[in-house]
Amino acid sequence: MRREEPDDDQKLDLLAHYRPVAIRAVAAALTLKRNRPDARPLRETEYSGPVVSDDADWDDEPGVSFIR
Repeated sequence: MRREEPDDDQKLDLLAHYRPVAIRAVAAALTLKRNRPDARPLRETEYSGPVVSDDADWDDEPGVSFIR
């Protein structure tokens, strides 16, 4: 039997699709951290941009901080 192709009106649930991958990635990162106690803390290895990157004079919404 062939798998049915999703119709145009059917959207894939990407969160449900990628959740197991994300859980495995976090578990792997924590395992690596546990195996190397002398490594830098995880919070120091993540990128956090400036709190506000937009011009505060005309816009009161903060900019988006991206994770590398």
